[in-house]
Amino acid sequence: AKFMTDLSKLRASNNDAAFYESLCNVLRQASVEWCDMEDLTEFMDDQLAPLETAIDNFRGASEASSGAHTPHVRDVGRLMFRNFCLLDSHVFRPLCLAAYALVHEA
Repeated sequence: AKFMTDLSKLRASNNDAAFYESLCNVLRQASVEWCDMEDLTEFMDDQLAPLETAIDNFRGASEASSGAHTPHVRDVGRLMFRNFCLLDSHVFRPLCLAAYALVHEA
C-alpha cells in the first residue's frame, strides 16, 4: 500500500535514489517474469510441435471456409500472461506508474 501511495505522488519532490531504485525493481521483476513465461511457452512449444503442425495443416485446409482460429501455444501463453498476470491483478497499476515515473523523469 505504501508503494502505491508513493507511486501516485509523481512530483519533483520524489528525487530520492531509493524511490527510483524501487521503480526500477518493479520493472525489472516484471521483465524477469515475462522472460520466464516466454521460456516456459518455448519449452511447451517444443514438446507440442507435432500438435502445432497438425493444427497448422488443419487450419490451412479449412481456413477459407471457417472463421475459427486455433491459437498456438505461445500465443495462448502470452494472452494468459497479459490477461491474468497484468490486467486482472494488482500489478498493472503499479507497473504502469513505475514506467511512467521513470520515463517522466528521464
